[in-house]
Amino acid sequence: PQSTCSCCGKMPVLLGQQRVWDEAIADKKKDARTARAPEPSPATSSTAAKDGSAKCRCWLIAIVALLGTCVAVTLGLVLPNRTSPGLRNSPNYTSPHEANDDAAAEKFAPVNLTGDITNASRTSSTSTSAVTPLGATSTTLSALPGHPGPNSTTSSPSSSSSSSSASSSSSSSTAPPGSTTSTGGAPWGSPAGEWNTSITSTSPLPPSTSSTSTAGVESAFGALPAVRNCYLAPLRNGEGCTLLAVLQGSEFELNEFGQETSATAKCLSMLREHDGNTFSFALGRCELWNCTSKDALKWSAGRGSRRSGIFLQDTSGKYLSLENDFDMVAEQAFVGPLTMEAVWNDDGTLSLRSPTGKYVAAEQDGSLHANRESIQGWEKFQVTQHQGGSMISLTSIHGQHIAVQSGKATALFADSLDESMLFALINRTEGELEETASSNVSVYSSLCSYQEPLGGEAGQERRSPVFVKMWEWNYDDIARECREYLGPIGVDAVQISPVTEHVLGSQWWVKYQPVSFGLNSRAGTREQLQNAVAACRDAGVEVIADVVLNHITRPCAEANGDDITSMPCVGWNGTAYGNRQTAGASGWDAAGQEYFHHWQNHSSWGQCGVGPDTGFLCNGSPLLTDCSCCQCDMYGLPDWNQDLPAVREIHSRHLEELHNLGVTMLRLDAALYMEIENMAGIVNRLPWDFVYQEWWSEDPVPARTEAVGLYRDVTYVRRIVDKLAVRDISELPDLLQIQGGQIATLRPEDAVYPVGFHDWRSDEANSHIATYKNGLEYHQQQKYVLASPFGVSVMLFSGFGWTDKEQGPPGCEGGDRCTPLSVFDEHEGHRCMDTPTQSPLPLESASRRAWVCEHRWSGVAGLIRFRKACRGLPFTQTWAQNDQPEIGQGRLAFRLGEECFVALVRGFNNATQPDWGQLEDWSLTDVVTGLPPGRYCDLASLGSAWDGRSCDRQVTLGESGRVLNGTVP
Repeated sequence: PQSTCSCCGKMPVLLGQQRVWDEAIADKKKDARTARAPEPSPATSSTAAKDGSAKCRCWLIAIVALLGTCVAVTLGLVLPNRTSPGLRNSPNYTSPHEANDDAAAEKFAPVNLTGDITNASRTSSTSTSAVTPLGATSTTLSALPGHPGPNSTTSSPSSSSSSSSASSSSSSSTAPPGSTTSTGGAPWGSPAGEWNTSITSTSPLPPSTSSTSTAGVESAFGALPAVRNCYLAPLRNGEGCTLLAVLQGSEFELNEFGQETSATAKCLSMLREHDGNTFSFALGRCELWNCTSKDALKWSAGRGSRRSGIFLQDTSGKYLSLENDFDMVAEQAFVGPLTMEAVWNDDGTLSLRSPTGKYVAAEQDGSLHANRESIQGWEKFQVTQHQGGSMISLTSIHGQHIAVQSGKATALFADSLDESMLFALINRTEGELEETASSNVSVYSSLCSYQEPLGGEAGQERRSPVFVKMWEWNYDDIARECREYLGPIGVDAVQISPVTEHVLGSQWWVKYQPVSFGLNSRAGTREQLQNAVAACRDAGVEVIADVVLNHITRPCAEANGDDITSMPCVGWNGTAYGNRQTAGASGWDAAGQEYFHHWQNHSSWGQCGVGPDTGFLCNGSPLLTDCSCCQCDMYGLPDWNQDLPAVREIHSRHLEELHNLGVTMLRLDAALYMEIENMAGIVNRLPWDFVYQEWWSEDPVPARTEAVGLYRDVTYVRRIVDKLAVRDISELPDLLQIQGGQIATLRPEDAVYPVGFHDWRSDEANSHIATYKNGLEYHQQQKYVLASPFGVSVMLFSGFGWTDKEQGPPGCEGGDRCTPLSVFDEHEGHRCMDTPTQSPLPLESASRRAWVCEHRWSGVAGLIRFRKACRGLPFTQTWAQNDQPEIGQGRLAFRLGEECFVALVRGFNNATQPDWGQLEDWSLTDVVTGLPPGRYCDLASLGSAWDGRSCDRQVTLGESGRVLNGTVP
């Protein structure tokens, strides 16, 4: 409630700036790029932790009111105003900054867990841990960690004579038999001399797979692995991740364009030399890591992930952990969130407790299940010491011995013990809480995917990327829009139209017919592109480049004569080209006919064709995903032969140039028609934040997903359009059943969901096709995509008006050359269309050759913030006519978790004139939302970022969240 909370002005930071956690949104990416890794200094408490606003709680609410064809969305949010974003949306998380005293905060101490015990000789990678080696002398059970009393006899298993002893880099007189005590390790920012700056002594890395592949070797199917931005907090050594090297020097500073991207590329290059799979980067510093698994990578991220207690480790160094909620396995060589904890009982027995608080019981059939609420007889295990007290065995009340076989824990009857029944007790103590430079560090790994749904501390912070496609905007306008609007409202990235030199013409599609890899185009010069990228990144907005690597433009008419080697055609910036050849803009991008797929006996003929006339299929294949068309000319456009090293080098150099300018994300045009291994070899030379492929409705190929990137799923918004604008009003509640597109095998986290796209348009308003011409219908659809909890990455569309789908941007009305009209006028205002008030748009408005700027329509800014806070939450209650007749037809509401509430009304289309007619306003009075009482702001009707202080439209909630006043008009 505004009357009781003065900190709400900081909510934009709390609602979704995941990568960099600064107080000011506009400076967050600039700070992250220009701030160096901190100099070594004593750990100090976080400045943010001292901010009194950390004690404040803010709640927000928004109602979307759309006239005519309308959607109404009431959005509520309750969030702690935490200065640390880690796990900020998790109900079970307590930030270290919120602890009432230092002792509480120490629970989150970072550590190095080393000296794991096996029956073979092994050493610790650091000297911060204390290890009692196998065979160490021990006398009584009372010396075991945390043990309350009685002694126990000591025996040796029959196989103990074959066991070798292990050694440790250090020892401690306080370490109890059978246990390891570990303490806090060095955080990011420790001087390089305190780390091993060369490869540490480690076991050989495992063979490359999709889950554990190193960054420097080919994956199982031969493709160069991608190393992606994981959006995680800085890593801690010993939690399943091992630090291989720390590198510092001028090569890890900003490049000539003021960007850190050249340095991250250098860091990746060094990672591959060291055969690691992960690197952390801060300006001036590159850390090379190897992590055992994706879970280990996440659990090693940040200082809040460390668990203290007593844990059981088998002789292979794996910890007993929970699987499938109640089964036990030994598969991880680190203590993670699912590791079982050992608990001593007063009678000297030991019990095993799961992270969910359930206890393990040994069943008579030998199964072990963590499903008991309390400790009785079957939850207790007798402890017997072995090998001088360094190892123990556990016996159930039935006389069975706990054993690990093939990674699974079970209970066995046995006359004698073997090594599968031996365990070490690992005692992890609380270490000192140390500071990290979390806002300045980026973590990249081949273990994570692009745009993971979770990041931050321990990989548990919800992420909700929102992108905007700036279709045909020029570079100067993009720079200004990033600074003035997109950055402040929390947009994560903008997608720009293809940046290379293209064929002459005024149509939109000329951008997709490249002539060379020069960076001068209709949108502006190379320098203007450079400035736009820098301006956007300074505002906290990354740039997605739409790259065309599949083909070049078809020849002009003059190039089809007898002289097949001539290049009489001229591109936008003057580059000469001809039939399947180009002189290039920079020399290195010149290409002859031999660089393209061609007919065996005629280099100027295409090898095959693919397009609408072939059903986009070719060579007799019924599939697109088998790449049977990958050597064909799409739409007659000469197809690059990426099997040639020279071609791959040209394409890689183009991407490197963009990356050096600060471009960190890619859309791969015509990705279906390029071979997986070739794309991986080109794209994966560099570390990217995001790569996705142009895709239609084909099933994803697992190898393509792993090696190349995510997919555009255009079927999701089509299903939403169907329920909100096409189907009968009685089917409106089915909207909540849409949990994806029509590609059944495509996981939501592997997709980016666009609201609209340039290949799906109509000349006139059409309720079946999502375009601005549908007015409020379209606006309702883009608002719902933002309000829905489904998916991870979404993309809004921001374009221009057309009367013919072939037309380019305003100002390009014909001829070979044109200058697009600026989005901004001479009076420093924008020329964008106002938010629609009816469906469809009046013909005059729908036919205007002007900028539409759908992302600026009222309510979008507020709903972007809503999505940052509420994406991924479950439906906890719904309101619809099919189960509550008093709600009325055409009305739908739902609550997400316990924080967020949405309500909408199906609108009316003046062209189609549906039978149900214009629906009346929906008074929400007496609807029990379940949100805290208070006065709420209508965020979803805001035209720009909320200042946290003023609000034109409000809703008031009473006890139990009952609406006292509020209407969906």
